[in-house]
Amino acid sequence: MLATALLLAAMSADPAAPIPIYLGTGADGIYRTTLDPATGELSEPTRAAAIARPGFLAAHSSGKKLYAVTEGTSVTEFTVAADGSLTETGEASVAPGGAKAGPCHVDVMPGGGAVIAANYGGGSVSSFPLSADGTLGERASFVQHEGSSVDPKRQTAPHAHCSTPAPGGRFAVFADLGLDKLFVYEVDPETGALSEHSVADTPPGGGPRHIAFTPDGRFAYCCLEMGNEILALKWDGDAGTLTSIETKPTLPEDWTGGGTTAEVRVHPSGKWVYVTNRGHNSIAVYGIADDGSLTPVEIAPATVEIPRGMNLTPDGRFLIACGQNTDDVVTCSVNMETGRLTPTGSRVSVPKPIDALPLPTR
Repeated sequence: MLATALLLAAMSADPAAPIPIYLGTGADGIYRTTLDPATGELSEPTRAAAIARPGFLAAHSSGKKLYAVTEGTSVTEFTVAADGSLTETGEASVAPGGAKAGPCHVDVMPGGGAVIAANYGGGSVSSFPLSADGTLGERASFVQHEGSSVDPKRQTAPHAHCSTPAPGGRFAVFADLGLDKLFVYEVDPETGALSEHSVADTPPGGGPRHIAFTPDGRFAYCCLEMGNEILALKWDGDAGTLTSIETKPTLPEDWTGGGTTAEVRVHPSGKWVYVTNRGHNSIAVYGIADDGSLTPVEIAPATVEIPRGMNLTPDGRFLIACGQNTDDVVTCSVNMETGRLTPTGSRVSVPKPIDALPLPTR
């Protein structure tokens, strides 16, 4: 997520240039659309690459390489052509032979020196070196998590759910839903190898899913999938540690229909944080105070069913939401004074969209 934020900051200075958006799916490929930065309107999507259930995506800082995880055992590398099409140019296994894998999330360390991946099915984490041009190397690390937590159905084993670079590029954070823990690993800048550095506990039974950092690197926010909460944390970049500040609910007090959180994103201004609620089909918005604490702003309708992935444009003026069950992607305008969301009316069809990733314009 941090790598994505840095990537967005490097996009074309032309405010009128359409923003390329790549969409990971639980279907038959990676799709591409563009967003009009004046209106938030999305173009008709086209399939950029045929690959089964590519799910979450990440990009090299050059914008010329894209990486995807599938529900299989690998990270796949794609080269981005001038017309936006993708060509598969590499693949590396996330786990040694015989080990359970099930990768679910991928990101790139700042500077483009390594790819990191979280393996939900096997409860492990992996890393891979990248060459200067973004070519994917063979696996540098595989670390198996161990243990369980309090929920008898979903937490009898580890389930690593996200791989997120921390500010500064020295550390990466992996949220493990099955253990209720946030693991901080140091990433070797030369080899991409991981070494465990610190661990932060999260509320029992909450199920940490994804984490996002503020642009200034002082705070982080983790959505608790099972607890329907957002956890605010203080990040100490020198010590490489996370410390809990508080939790806030993501659903209305009178809601009894259940659900789970999915994605968390911090606004480029650092003023607000957004969390998607599956089941309630909404996006919770919070203001970020100087001490990292949160003030609820609104719980806005997502206008899609099961909003799984969600992202913001580099200028923070639009939010993109993926409707996994309604096979559509929509945009909302962001009020730059309050952080509140308003649907733009733009809606495009994509099969089982999971993740939305902007790339630099070229």
